[in-house]
Amino acid sequence: MSEGESFWKTLPGILTGLAGLVGAVAALTTALYTAGIIGGRAKGGVRPPGDASRTEIRGISSTGVSERELRVTVDYTYTGDLGLDVAGVLLTPAGSSGPLPPGLAVSTTRVPKGSGSFAIDLRADRPGAYPIESVQVCLVGAPAADGRARQACRKFPLRFSLTGPPQPEHRRDAVWNLRGVEPADSSLLVTVDYSYAGQFGSDPRSVYLAAMARMQGGRQVPDTGFERGTGSADVQAGSGTSSVLIRKYRRGPYKSVDVRVCLMARRPPQEIACQVFPYLKSWP
Repeated sequence: MSEGESFWKTLPGILTGLAGLVGAVAALTTALYTAGIIGGRAKGGVRPPGDASRTEIRGISSTGVSERELRVTVDYTYTGDLGLDVAGVLLTPAGSSGPLPPGLAVSTTRVPKGSGSFAIDLRADRPGAYPIESVQVCLVGAPAADGRARQACRKFPLRFSLTGPPQPEHRRDAVWNLRGVEPADSSLLVTVDYSYAGQFGSDPRSVYLAAMARMQGGRQVPDTGFERGTGSADVQAGSGTSSVLIRKYRRGPYKSVDVRVCLMARRPPQEIACQVFPYLKSWP
């Protein structure tokens, strides 16, 4: 090396500089990988569940609660892109007997934005066998501007068979086996099995189903009533199933503890048979 020439311009100097650069790059790469920034490895070695940037049904698992009931647990991610902060859930089983045969009830729920899991129960409420071959799970949001439903769905194979209760003995003027579904916070759809002897007429509109949500002490929840005139609450002579919707018309927080359901005659107006069913619900 000539006098005054810089060490870094000589071959030994260049090799020394390259070795230092390679070492620095290797150290930086190791640090980024350990932190989970590169290499597809999350910090602590735990992979993040699903893609949090989009709404999706990630997977399901199922548990047979009894021969009459199946619980389906669903893992989901909801980003709010369906137009609601809280999305509705729709679960449809399919089997050899059809998409949702009468007698097979599905519980409902709603899920907030974020990632997590929720459970939905399938229950056989009428006598018979109900084979299930698959289920479709949907997160349902607000309708789009053109009226079409906004939803994210996924179908899963699920082989299971539910068995309904034994055929009940004939009952004279009675209601039993209440099932409740909450379409919204301010409403409750009540479904019961009934038996009616026909002494007030056999026309479907001669007898109807009435229901009342009651607070502690038996008092009716204020500003609630059941809807009539749709035909869904009509009762025919014999045994069957009927539904009636209880709706709250004004806001005000209350909690009901049971539901009183009656078979009612139109003419003359009177109660034919009534039954009280425990049912807890909060009314906004």
